[in-house]
Amino acid sequence: MIKRIARWTTVVGVVATLVTAMGGVASAAPARFAAAAVHAGGAGATGTSITGALSWSTSLKTVTLSDVKTFIKAYECNSLLIGGYQGSTLVTQQYGWDLRCAGTTDARETFTPFSLTSGPPGGVQWVKILIKDETDVITGYAYCYQSQSSCHTGQY
Repeated sequence: MIKRIARWTTVVGVVATLVTAMGGVASAAPARFAAAAVHAGGAGATGTSITGALSWSTSLKTVTLSDVKTFIKAYECNSLLIGGYQGSTLVTQQYGWDLRCAGTTDARETFTPFSLTSGPPGGVQWVKILIKDETDVITGYAYCYQSQSSCHTGQY
């Protein structure tokens, strides 16, 4: 009887550990993203930017982007490209545009939520977000990996 209880306790402990570990992986995914193309090597004015929220489905097949907002400085133009990847392979449709320009005032836009859905099994491992200041040729990026708690950001 004592051996059965000990085994049962071990099984329950292993299951609890697995559930906790799996829960930790799901909660590791970044909840927000931001990418910007900033003049003067990052020390000047923002030419263009994008911010928003990310939410991975339990199956990892779909990533939903919500609260997405873009900014373009007056007299600037931008392009945008967002896609979901497994390793280096694009596995979702891409979202974005080739060229948008602001007039004499800054332009801000808010988007309705949209999703990137993986075709192949395995789901979306990471999302690449590129926003380019076409006027000054600066690209801001956010690389958001499902397994990490925040996105890698920068510009080139």
